[in-house]
Amino acid sequence: MRSEEGIRRDVEEELKWAPDVDASNIAVAVKNGVVMLGGFAASYTSRFQARSAAKRVAGVLGVANDIDVRLSAIEESPDPDIARNVVAALKLQLPASTDGIKVIAKDGTVRLEGEVEWNYQRELAEKTIGRYAASKPSAIGSR
Repeated sequence: MRSEEGIRRDVEEELKWAPDVDASNIAVAVKNGVVMLGGFAASYTSRFQARSAAKRVAGVLGVANDIDVRLSAIEESPDPDIARNVVAALKLQLPASTDGIKVIAKDGTVRLEGEVEWNYQRELAEKTIGRYAASKPSAIGSR
């Protein structure tokens, strides 16, 4: 089993190489193989990529992503725009499954509700919304 210090160093290094991540604003801690990310990011994509980077490191058993997204006032979108963007993105990613998914946007946070046939569809839907807004745990189930 790898040391917590070694995992922490490797996660920090991986964050430096992630294309849209400003690693200088992200703190990394490790306990029992679980990586805790804190700090802030300039976009939801950056937050998502930081989590993905941490998951790629050998020895990581889980990731708690507590990175806050701080959008500039210019970048903030109203909820209807966020909902429309998420619906359009879901139609591109899951064209046959979007009828069973409802998008709820409130205060910049998106929640998905509904049901899809396969778990990979649920995971892809959750990954897709992470690019557009803060996301709460989805209520999408798979059959």
